Amino acid sequence: MGCCCSGHEEAKVTVLPPPVFGRDIRVKIKRQGWFGMDADFDVQDCTGEGGAEKPEQWLLLDAVGGITDSAYDYFLKYRCAGMDTSAVLGCANLKKEHDYMWYQVTYSHQHYGRRSATHNKRNRRWTDKVVTGNYIIARRARLFSDKEQQHMCGRIQIAGTGTYSRHFHREEWIEKERYVETVGETTVTKYRWVSKSSVDDRPVTELDHFWYKMHAYGTDFDVQYNKKETGSWFASDKLTFQATQQGTGLPLFKVMSDGQSLAWLETYSNSDPVDALLAAFAISIKLEPKEFHSSVCKNCTLRVHLSAPECT
Repeated sequence: MGCCCSGHEEAKVTVLPPPVFGRDIRVKIKRQGWFGMDADFDVQDCTGEGGAEKPEQWLLLDAVGGITDSAYDYFLKYRCAGMDTSAVLGCANLKKEHDYMWYQVTYSHQHYGRRSATHNKRNRRWTDKVVTGNYIIARRARLFSDKEQQHMCGRIQIAGTGTYSRHFHREEWIEKERYVETVGETTVTKYRWVSKSSVDDRPVTELDHFWYKMHAYGTDFDVQYNKKETGSWFASDKLTFQATQQGTGLPLFKVMSDGQSLAWLETYSNSDPVDALLAAFAISIKLEPKEFHSSVCKNCTLRVHLSAPECT
């Protein structure tokens, strides 16, 4: 089980054969547990008698990482009858150490001042800071064919450009406050000066454009993205990703997901199903646009400081 911290786990025993090159697969990728508290995903086969309605348990996407890690590694595991330990078919490394960010501050100011005292407020001070800028951010995943992550077989990237602005305003003052104190049977009204403050912090991150890049086994792939909004608070939008080989247009995979915990994947006979499954999972659930925008917001707020000087 993957939550804040997760080690290696074993896949469930299956009677199905492992995925092989040249054979199409149709699978359902589903997050384990309730309320998204588990980071592991089951991979269920949809080609058997039960079809997509009652898919059969097949593989495990095992989330492995520590509490200090920036993100999980996802190991694709297979175990058939007679195997004490699972075979690791591949790995998607989604840690953020290889991500990229560039930004340029286009405007900034830091202003400070005081306000006049009133009958019940004194020592009134204010701070006003504004920063705006442009950015380029890339979120990356690396694909490996082994558990030790010594043999990289592919890489995936979603990159985006946009603008960031943040307006921070803080007021501080000492305010005269009335309170009641009881001494014996006498109630006395007294006054005291209390420190007060208020903060208005408004970061706004606009993602103007984003695109995917994928490379595996020496071949570049194009990734097309389509979003179908459900218009419901209770149903997730349907995201569709199609990967095709650059130049020839040969399809690698097609995956539909809700961007969070569920995906339906179909690969094609000209592709390696292990690489296609890992890539489709990473793109449709971990590098999907909503998750990417959330990462962009965090990176901009963390790295574009309010005290950053304006570029000239």
